[in-house]
Amino acid sequence: MKKLRILITAGPTREYLDPVRFISNSSTGEMGYALAREAKRLGHEVTLVSGPTALAAPKGMECISITSAEDLKNAIMSCWPKTDLLIMSAAVSDYKPSRLATQKMAKSKTGFKLFLKPNPDILRYFGKRKGKRLIVGFSLDTQDVERKAVRKLNQKNLDFIAANWFSRNNNPFGKNRFSMLLLGRRGFRKKYANVSKMEAAKVILKEVIS
Repeated sequence: MKKLRILITAGPTREYLDPVRFISNSSTGEMGYALAREAKRLGHEVTLVSGPTALAAPKGMECISITSAEDLKNAIMSCWPKTDLLIMSAAVSDYKPSRLATQKMAKSKTGFKLFLKPNPDILRYFGKRKGKRLIVGFSLDTQDVERKAVRKLNQKNLDFIAANWFSRNNNPFGKNRFSMLLLGRRGFRKKYANVSKMEAAKVILKEVIS
């Protein structure tokens, strides 16, 4: 098996409103870290780019810590020339505050308005610059999961996408077991039910690398 240079992103991003408050999401990084460990076990050269998590950095690979979506884009950019496969499992904040307050905002009895602007579409950006690389994306939704995942697969020029759905019976965050639909550009479609993050990492890498 050819040794690949695999770049994996994991965890959430944080978009700060002021020095102590931020917008983020529920990602724990478990999926990305499992992918990194499995890729390393398979003998590949792995770089892990991670947002803030409570997880210990995996051994035997380069680990880059980031905070915001802009940080993530810049980290991928720095690794891009030496990447064969990008697995984008990080949960990137779609929006960020239009303005960052330099001091902590005082509490207000009347509340305040928060204006947001879009973050860069990182998957689309690197999908347009893919060349001979492979790119795997992730999606999470609460309805029309497969249709939206297929649209994302095509619009962002991905090779595979792991589609997850959030419901009372299927919570993909943390160490929970969950169900996942893996879709490929060439018509690949396979559902994996009640899997752990490590089991999901193994099937994703197996299908993508093959």
